[in-house]
Amino acid sequence: MLTGRQTFALFGVLAALVGLAAWRLVAKDPVVSVTGPTAAPSVTTPAIASSPTVTPPTTVAVIASTAPLAPASAHSGALVVALASTDPFVRRKAIDDAVAAKDVGALAELYRVDLAANGYVAAAAIDGVGKLAALLPMAERKEAIRTLDRWLRAESIRDAKEAVGNASIAVDALGETKSKDAVTPLMDALDGGKLPLHVQTRIVQVLDTLDDPRAAPSVQRFLVRVEAEAKKLTDASDALERELLTEAKAAADAVLARWVH
Repeated sequence: MLTGRQTFALFGVLAALVGLAAWRLVAKDPVVSVTGPTAAPSVTTPAIASSPTVTPPTTVAVIASTAPLAPASAHSGALVVALASTDPFVRRKAIDDAVAAKDVGALAELYRVDLAANGYVAAAAIDGVGKLAALLPMAERKEAIRTLDRWLRAESIRDAKEAVGNASIAVDALGETKSKDAVTPLMDALDGGKLPLHVQTRIVQVLDTLDDPRAAPSVQRFLVRVEAEAKKLTDASDALERELLTEAKAAADAVLARWVH
């Protein structure tokens, strides 16, 4: 016969065996749960996102990644660094490289160039804006034209030996844009009369290439001024002055012959 202590110990061993058996049963199939004596086993599976919540990659990113932007970005980045250099030759070369690469992304940096800082760099920047603007869709050339207009006005009155040259380059650059929006800045410069005669003649020639008869009144006023100066010529007048007036009159006559009937 077992004593009370032995009986208690036996019950403890049996309880441990029952617990172990139950643990093994659960470990063998841990996803089975019973909600009552007659309930059928219900299998709980790990949560998996349903297919509608899986969003496939869009094609927009693919399109963007295949666009040929890398070369332009590389040149633009190099230009930013180069324009901070104190060496004008470094700045000039970076501008020339960007223009040669047809990097229209460089325009934003060229717009910030201070023409008064260095004439060598200024000439490249002005020419570059005209050439790169011509690569943009026509509707996107307005900022370039506004910049060239601003530069042309500034160089027309700036007292520096390179200013007239810069103004002449700006005139050509406005023509390079091939935009009708360039006509008004050119007319304003021609009517202003602040530029030397040869630059005014160049404006008439560029207006001719843009072929916009709106400029006819400005060209007519220019012709009146030229003819008035020609009447002042004498036998002692400078030959170069005579030649410049002759060239100016020929340019004005040619464009007015096409526009005015």
